[in-house]
Amino acid sequence: MMLAMLMILPFCPLPLAAQQPEPKILPARARTSHLASLKAKLRKVMQQDDMEEGAQMINQLLLEGMDASQIFMTLKRGQERASVMLLVEELERLEQPVSGMEEVLLLLCSTAGDSLGFEEHKCTLAQDDGLSNATLFTIAQEAFEQQAWDNATWALFRLKERGELLDPRLLLSLAQSLIGLHHHGKAASVLDEILASGHPSGFHRDRASILRARILFIDEGKDEEALQLLAKVRKSRTRERSEALLLQGLIRYLDHGDESHAERLIGLAGTCPDLDEANDALALARLAPLLPEDEEMRKRILAAQRMELRRRWCDAARAYHAMIPKVVPPLAAHLTLRAARCWEQCGEMTRALAAWMDLGGFEEMAAVALLGQGDCLARMVQPESAAVLYMELLTRYPGSPHAARARSRLLQ
Repeated sequence: MMLAMLMILPFCPLPLAAQQPEPKILPARARTSHLASLKAKLRKVMQQDDMEEGAQMINQLLLEGMDASQIFMTLKRGQERASVMLLVEELERLEQPVSGMEEVLLLLCSTAGDSLGFEEHKCTLAQDDGLSNATLFTIAQEAFEQQAWDNATWALFRLKERGELLDPRLLLSLAQSLIGLHHHGKAASVLDEILASGHPSGFHRDRASILRARILFIDEGKDEEALQLLAKVRKSRTRERSEALLLQGLIRYLDHGDESHAERLIGLAGTCPDLDEANDALALARLAPLLPEDEEMRKRILAAQRMELRRRWCDAARAYHAMIPKVVPPLAAHLTLRAARCWEQCGEMTRALAAWMDLGGFEEMAAVALLGQGDCLARMVQPESAAVLYMELLTRYPGSPHAARARSRLLQ
């Protein structure tokens, strides 16, 4: 989702250094035409990859009073990262850079992929660094579009501490950036602030409710509170309704584990297939027909599924592994598959490889077991051994959907 409708602040130029010449004062219409001409010239110079001339043009535009964020928007269209960094080098060589140059450099570096260091600051960003609000908004917008959550959070937190982040749309963007960085506790605080404000539109309240419910369910284990919040989501918007119902379905399936809840969950997953929760829902619900009638074992399997959903990978892997000898083969094969994937997620590659090898003992899982073994060995930096397994998969199971993935791995 793009960072929509950012606030546009009035230009307030910084004072120029004493030794710098005063720009000519032109009538408003003439000045607009003059700046447009300079911007067009800058674009042409950049298309010709003349970085030295481009640096001089940027210096002139700043001297003429153009805001750093306006210059950046002129530069960013169609520029490759390598070109941007060459321009940065030329700008840093300028002997007499004018006021605003540091902001231009920051904008260029941040959108070329350099981290501005949110993780290092640990959210203690109260110090004022002289950046204009317009520059911070531009950094936030560009970083959000690129899903560069570190930089988006860095800029949005600075704006929040300046009291400029009152719009619930921007607070929602901050919460989503924090979620992207896996700072779910800080994201929850921002979402609570949105929900407590009483003034966000229905759409932003619904988005905040869904994100907060997801944190309540997955990170905090507060199922009932999550269900209560999801029940408040409006039913008029298809996307938000689908997301809310899918989360509700996941929670209720894990409470009951019966086939009726599983069938409903599979149907809900089809309404928003691009969500991570949709893939989780399908993986969990497909086990429902295989769950044993023994109530205690059923609860243990559902508890392991809950651990997996909550990204407690090692705990889930241990739980699945412990149950494998106690269930019949069809279910044992699926639990072995889940254990292998969870061991991989928690970085236990030796245990993951052993699980993939065990999975090969189940004929119906032999193809995916070969792919899993190969991927596991590739991550363990054993490419030759991985290639042997991919070739075996192509030879033994050429029509398997996993064969196409093996072929792709061999071509990489």
